[in-house]
Amino acid sequence: MPAHIVIEVEVTDKELYEDYRHKLPPTMAEFGGKPIVRGFAQLLEGETAMDRISVIEFPDSESALAWYRSPNVQALGDQRRASAKVTMRLVNS
Repeated sequence: MPAHIVIEVEVTDKELYEDYRHKLPPTMAEFGGKPIVRGFAQLLEGETAMDRISVIEFPDSESALAWYRSPNVQALGDQRRASAKVTMRLVNS
């Protein structure tokens, strides 16, 4: 059953984030991940400064978690945290 990782972002260092953003997609293929949504979001209700949304689809939750926990993704964590405020959620379909 497909699983999705939903990422919400508020960029704090645009140059550093752009570098990070280009490094992330190549890490997905090994785990069957593919971006299905990526862009700026219009807030309809509530309050948040996070204005970018990405959704990555994986074959199942095990693959999604394996990707997130992989050394390549974890190695990018410092750059992600230095360049943006980010939330990531796993959603099982």
